[in-house]
Parts: sequence; structure tokens; C-alpha cells
Amino acid sequence: MTAKILKTLCVAVLCAVVASCGAKKEPAPAVIGITSSPDKAKVLYKGKEAGLTPFEVKTRAGSYIFELEKLNCKPKFIKVTVADGERRDVEVSLEEIVSSVMIDSTPQEAIVEVEGREIGQTPIILHEQKIGVHKAILKKPGMVPVEVSWTVEDGRPQMVKANLSSNMGVIKVNVSPAHAQIAIDGRPRGKSPFTENIEQGEHTVTVEAPGYQKHEQKIVVERTREASLNIALNVLPGTINVSSEPAEATISMDGKLVGKAPVSIPGLQPGKYQITAEKQGYDNAAREVELAAGATADVTITLDTNMGGIDIAANPPGLTVYLDGRRIGRTERGESEKQSRIFEIRGLTFGKHVVRVSHARATPQDQVIEVDVKKGQIARPKPVNMWVADCIIKFKNNKKEVRGRLREEARTKVFFEPEPGVAISYDRDEILSIERLKMDEE
Repeated sequence: MTAKILKTLCVAVLCAVVASCGAKKEPAPAVIGITSSPDKAKVLYKGKEAGLTPFEVKTRAGSYIFELEKLNCKPKFIKVTVADGERRDVEVSLEEIVSSVMIDSTPQEAIVEVEGREIGQTPIILHEQKIGVHKAILKKPGMVPVEVSWTVEDGRPQMVKANLSSNMGVIKVNVSPAHAQIAIDGRPRGKSPFTENIEQGEHTVTVEAPGYQKHEQKIVVERTREASLNIALNVLPGTINVSSEPAEATISMDGKLVGKAPVSIPGLQPGKYQITAEKQGYDNAAREVELAAGATADVTITLDTNMGGIDIAANPPGLTVYLDGRRIGRTERGESEKQSRIFEIRGLTFGKHVVRVSHARATPQDQVIEVDVKKGQIARPKPVNMWVADCIIKFKNNKKEVRGRLREEARTKVFFEPEPGVAISYDRDEILSIERLKMDEE
């Protein structure tokens, strides 16, 4: 076919040459060159195929009409006019055949995905659809994904529609204890007992509750079916920390000895516990503690003393104090050398106690008092004042020494008590020396 067309074009040229032989020299032939985008398009002349682009032919001057055809492209006519000896090159752009397609779904607003890329939601119109087979995937939460396809054969628009079916199942989660926090695939969903529609497939259920170990479990949900989980959370142990006032009380829990306060009692299940504190000299004390799962309870138990005491004002300083026949100490100097600080006796059982105050130089040497001590109270008997010799005076004339209590010293006089209730004054000139005696020496 191509050869015939070329022959026809060439014959036209030769005839022109022969006709002019002997008359005049024929002009040079014209050249027509045709290229196309895309290339390898068919070139037709008067309905007959002349070749493929890129195409070239020699001819005589004139106007020529060619048709270009290529698969999946619209045919195109071109007119080429050439003069003798002229070369005319023509470049032709062929328009590819495309169509439009509308994609719809029931229900609508499904995501349309083409070649892994989301391009919109149904209903949607896609333009520039080339000749051939095309595919898309329609997705919607709670629905089974559907693949749709369409074939473009020409420029006529098309419509593609798909029906989406539910891919939802039901998940139920019951937890002991109730009201535990539920998360599915890492997203909080609410509290147990829990029921919800969910897409089919494998899901991770996480359950948490204060005082209990976290629980995580996978479950497969099938469409239109119910999947159930019954979960019993493991209790986290709790701790009770016990302190006492005063410290070091002996602590028992539910009748079992646990140690001396402060003491920590770990590994306990939730519930109520009876905590008892005991200490000598104090009444026993008890507290009921309700411990939540995994919690730490700090408990302070205050014990009331069942002991009493005695405060004794015993003058002067340096007196020895005995309680129930047992030496317990000496009175100490207070605000002056004649006055003692209060002598405190503590930790006494309630009832009668005998206090004896003594000094070797006292007259009388001892004083005894009976004190009634009441539970948890401090008894304060009347002050004890003892006459105690505190010096020795030596006289000049006879070198005589007299032991007694120095009552007062003036510039010219000394007032002295050789015995209780007797006061004598001496001139300073009569006295050789005054020797002070230490009160804590007996």
C-alpha cells in the first residue's frame, strides 16, 4: 500500500519531467517531512496508508492533505502546501483518547483509593481516564473494602457503583472488679462492663484499675459476630506503715506480733485489719485499718499512759531522794543556792508510794511522805524543807568549832543557826573563819 502511494507521488514528478523534455528543465521536487508525538503514527493519503511517522516524501509543488492515526489517540488531518524545491517539515501532536468516570457507593462517603493513594470520597468524578482497564478500592469505617474496575475503550463517560457491606462485629469485656478502665488498640473506650461495635480483625484490649495489675490481651472479632472477654485482674499487694506515740510500742496485726513501731507490714491483700499497740506504762490501743488494693496506709497509734508521777519540791539542793526504799537521785540547785529545782519522778504505777528525803547533816536526817498516785496524773505533795548544816564557824578566843547553818552575813554581824529554830548573832571580830560545806557531801 505504501509503495503504491509513493509510486503515485513519484509518477507525478516524472510526468512533469518528461513533458518538459526538450522544452525546458523541470524544477526540483518538493519534500514533505511529517513527525508526530507520539511517534509511529500511521500516515494516510487519500485514505491509503503511506507510512509511519517520522515520514518523508518527495513530490511536486502543491497542497496535500494527510491523515494521522495511532491507537488510543484521536485521528488528525493536516494540510501541507509546498513549492518546487521547497522542504516542508510538519510536527503533529496527537491527542490521546481519555474519558471520565463517576464512582459512587452505597453508603456514600467511602474513601476512594487509586494505586495506594486516597483521592477523595464517593461520589467522585475522575477525569483523564486513558484507554484501558482501571481499578480503585473503596473503603469506609465499619465496611468491607471493595475493589471496583472499569474499562475505557473510547471517550464516552462511564459510571461505576458499588455496594459496601458492614465489617462490624461486637466486642464485650467484663472485668472483676467492675468499672475498670478499658482501652482498645491503645485508645481509651470507657469502663467495664463494656460492649461496643468494632471492625472485624485482631484487636488489643488493655484493662487497668487502681490497685490491680495491668492486663493486656488480643482478641479476634469476626463480622456480624460477638467476641467476649471475661477478665479477673490480679490484686496488687498493699502496705500498712505503723508508728506509735510514744515510739517503740509493740505492734500486732490481727493478733500476730509484727514488731516494734515504727514498722512496715507489706504484701497485704485488700481488706480490714486490726492493729494493736502495747507498751509498758501505757494502756493498749487498737485501730481498725481498711486497706484498698495496692494502697499504702500510714497509721499512727497514740497510747495513753497508765502511769503517774510525783513532782517534789525538796529544799535545799543536795538532798537524796528515795522512792519506796530505792535511791533515785538528788535535788539540784534551782534559782538560788537555798532552793532546789522540782524533782520529777515518772513512770509510776497508780497507788500509794513512799518518798523519803534524806541528808546526813539534816535535822531530822530524814523526812518521809506518802503520796497517792493516780492513773495518768502527776501528784504534787507539799514542799519538803529540811534544815541542813552548811558551814563550820571557828572562834578566835577558844578555837572552838560550831557546825550549823549560816543564815545571814552582814558587814559586822553573822547570823548563825547551830540547830533548827535557834538563831545567834556573832560579831565579825569573834570569828576566826567560816568553812563552807558542800551540800552533796554527806
